[in-house]
Amino acid sequence: MVAATLVPVIHERIAQCTTSVLVERLVPGAQLVVSVDGTEYSAIASGSSVQLAVPPLAGRAVLRARQDAGSGFTPWSADVEVEEALLPPATSPRLPEEVGTCRQCVHVSGLVPGAVVELVLQSTGGMVGTGTADGAGTACVDVDLSANQGKGADVLGARMVVCGQPGPSSSAPVTGRTRLEKPQVLGPLFGCQRMVPVRNLTPGARVRFEMGTDELGNLCSCEAAVNAWIGSDLVAGRQVRAVPYWDSAQCSGDGPPSDWVPVVPPDERIKPVVLPALVAGDRTIRVGNQIANATVVVRIRPDEHSDFEEFGPAATSENPEFGLNAPLAPGNVVTVVQTLCTVAVESDPVTVLPGPAVVLPPVVVPPVNRCGAGVLVANLHQGALVRVFADGIPVGAAWAGERSSVEVPVNVAAHMAITATQVVGGVPSLPSSPPVEVGVAEPGVPRILEPVATGDRMVWVSHVTPGARITVWSGAVQLGSVEATEPVVQVPVAALAGPVHATALLCGTVARGRDVQPIAPPSGTGGFSQPGEGPKSYADFPVPAGVDGAAFTMPIQGQLYFPSNDGKTWPHGARKAPLVVIAHGYWAPGVGSYLGYDYLGRHLARWGMAVFSLNLDVVNGETNHTDAHQYARGEIILHAIDALASDPGLAGKLDTSRVGLVGHSMGGEGVVLAQHLNASGARGYGIRAVVSIAPTNYRTEVSLRDAKYVQILGSMDLLSRSLLGSEWLNGFRIYDRAFSPKSHTWIYGARHNAFNRVWLQNGDTFEAGWADAALPPSEHENIARTLINAFFQDVLFTRHAYAGYLEGTVLPESLRQLEVYVQHRHEPRTVIDNFGDPDEQAALAAQPLDKTANSLTLPATAEGAGLLFWDDVQHTASGAATPHETQSTELAWNPPMAADVRYSTAAGGLAATPDGALSFRVGQFYPDDSLNPAGAAADLLVTLDDGGQQATVRAGAIGAIPYPDVRPAAAGLCPMRSIRIPMDAFTAANASFDPGSIQRIIFSLTARPTGRIFVDDIEITS
Repeated sequence: MVAATLVPVIHERIAQCTTSVLVERLVPGAQLVVSVDGTEYSAIASGSSVQLAVPPLAGRAVLRARQDAGSGFTPWSADVEVEEALLPPATSPRLPEEVGTCRQCVHVSGLVPGAVVELVLQSTGGMVGTGTADGAGTACVDVDLSANQGKGADVLGARMVVCGQPGPSSSAPVTGRTRLEKPQVLGPLFGCQRMVPVRNLTPGARVRFEMGTDELGNLCSCEAAVNAWIGSDLVAGRQVRAVPYWDSAQCSGDGPPSDWVPVVPPDERIKPVVLPALVAGDRTIRVGNQIANATVVVRIRPDEHSDFEEFGPAATSENPEFGLNAPLAPGNVVTVVQTLCTVAVESDPVTVLPGPAVVLPPVVVPPVNRCGAGVLVANLHQGALVRVFADGIPVGAAWAGERSSVEVPVNVAAHMAITATQVVGGVPSLPSSPPVEVGVAEPGVPRILEPVATGDRMVWVSHVTPGARITVWSGAVQLGSVEATEPVVQVPVAALAGPVHATALLCGTVARGRDVQPIAPPSGTGGFSQPGEGPKSYADFPVPAGVDGAAFTMPIQGQLYFPSNDGKTWPHGARKAPLVVIAHGYWAPGVGSYLGYDYLGRHLARWGMAVFSLNLDVVNGETNHTDAHQYARGEIILHAIDALASDPGLAGKLDTSRVGLVGHSMGGEGVVLAQHLNASGARGYGIRAVVSIAPTNYRTEVSLRDAKYVQILGSMDLLSRSLLGSEWLNGFRIYDRAFSPKSHTWIYGARHNAFNRVWLQNGDTFEAGWADAALPPSEHENIARTLINAFFQDVLFTRHAYAGYLEGTVLPESLRQLEVYVQHRHEPRTVIDNFGDPDEQAALAAQPLDKTANSLTLPATAEGAGLLFWDDVQHTASGAATPHETQSTELAWNPPMAADVRYSTAAGGLAATPDGALSFRVGQFYPDDSLNPAGAAADLLVTLDDGGQQATVRAGAIGAIPYPDVRPAAAGLCPMRSIRIPMDAFTAANASFDPGSIQRIIFSLTARPTGRIFVDDIEITS
């Protein structure tokens, strides 16, 4: 098959008065023709891209391009319209928070594409650098600050010039910070590639790249992380490093080099990604994981049964867009093949979606603040291209992909009217309405959300004034920054090692947050280097008869893990260790199931706990479906605590006032029964924390109370796959009944047996058939070690900084690569609506379903032309694949012309504390692919109303409302997750809002065009 030549790509954005056009995806030697409103300009491509000189472009001029590589001209590329610009410019450029005197380049943003930016040193009035803005409105400007040498404090000024007309100036202080940080080169690096990704750079410093003794090139890094394009191929078998340095008149010398990173031959890791969504009518696809110096062939077939047609090859670049020779049609299948050093790897296929019947106007989410770095636009169709306008003038654009909201970089002035449109499959929407007026705000003091731990590479920050630049620092070292459009943001950072704080920069004003000391990560090694372990046996225990089984005699045996630095002795003079008892589940006897948690026992022992993994083979032998013996398991666990407490060899070593229980499968329910017996019988055991891993649910009359609770469950667990038809397998019900505080972690790809090493070694019964589709066993062990240790650090050691890991927003670094969705109920709390469920803790009796009144007996309403369904429902009768036994409200929407559906529940003037949160559970209704597109997260806007002022936060800023895991090996369930929005996020969105008098809570179903969701447990917590 002979591949057709791809059309060239003209990248957006291009603004009026621009005098050159970047064209990519060219065949070297091809004839290029660019049309500007029908006037053609030609060139011969000297490489895969050309910067073609043109006369100054007029606003709204239409550009297109084609090429002839020897077999005739391609079709014209998709039209690109030149943006009009506000003249003279009304906004000033954005500079860094501060500029060190040694800086040799400065990152400038907030520019009109193609604008000239001028940098001036205040002390001399002299120009120290100029540059031209790229299509993203940014420029990395080389500067010479030598005139400041020896002058002390100074100010760097910036302005942009558009069409010869200058705009207002901005400024940043010039400081004396000159420290060079050790960079980090990111692997893998492949032979033949010509790009080196590096982070932890000192902004403004130069960096050179070395491959052994060869220098590959150098550049000035405007930011802390860059993808450095180099002039020669990397060679497999050699090593690369980055060396920061200064070479200016006022500063010189090398800083610490990065570690050497090996160059390896290309392999499957060069697999490209066709970024979804693709929509009928699209003439552009976007490709991720492009490797510099590789080529890409685009393959398209009409449907999954037809042959592919190929286009290309075209060279890779930093830009994701590839133009298509014809519009895509519904059902087309698209892949791309990337080739590097003769190694070719094909992407996964993406099927083209039909376009929506009506392209709805998007929603601009307020507030939008002057000098702000971006605008949040929601209610987006999949695959939308979003454009933002200020007073009708284009100021920003972004592609939505599969997201229903997107941050669009802009730079706007006070009192401008902000609107947005979206284009889907070539079809434009009407503008958003009403326009949002740009406000004036001072930056609030940002607050780092804890926990943060050493080694973390992501930091959550709340109380963020939308539009501010948020930077995370360790002392004077910048670790990472983002341009914020929402009151809660995540900031990628270099690995944390010491105290950190955040700053917010808006309109030249800086607000500094307090320092936060990182904790040790719960997945880390702990304080005891070599835990000890050994078998323990005690006298047989006569287990009494219970409601679910006859009496029998139980040997008390197991394996004890304990803190130690030599593997033999307890640490001298150490504080008494909390006791943790592990109860395994139902498995064939004699294989040592209790030894299958050795990884967990040793980990907890390293962190200072004594862990007894109990052998439950005998009770398993007594168990069947009619005699579950869960009460017996509870009694056995309590008796094991007694046996350990009275062991002379452990005298003075155990603190049985601090007891944690961990159970798996039937043992996961058994530990709940142990605490039930303890609490209901006032037996006095010091059980403070209970963990269930994939528990059964035989004893539906039992509710866990008087201990904190965590449940861990996976979407590929054997029990999860079977629970809809078998209540006794449904551990969700244990969580729903449990008293708070409590947390439930639902983990995509986790299964049952992989939490126990012995079970995997002894047949992996029932789950072996889908083990390869699930997370690997090492990830299951990582999950258990990390979450259970974090929980026990909080509850058994009162190290409350760890509590946040189980509350649903911040995840430990070791789990951030996984899809983990947390339900959490906090104490103390005020229930606004639990939709009629009984809640003994909140003194609420069961109530009949009534959608018009909440738990405060105040009104609840839902309205809008797009409202398809609203009612309070019992989940067990809902028709959805929900595992819960709870009542909630169900909402479905599909607006005919514009987003307008809102659900409101009255709060009667409730007062929230500044450190409190609004909490609710929410989940998608499944199956309903007509309203909940497959694979897409749901979203909504949450507004608090004090009767005079409103403050809005997008739920998705805190966490995704995920589409169910419906892979062939998964359960296909749609459980809810908790969203806990910090109260200071609302006050950051609107500083005039009073959280001390909340009159209404409004869920605006305007963040996504369609949807069907459950909402439950609306509460204010503190």
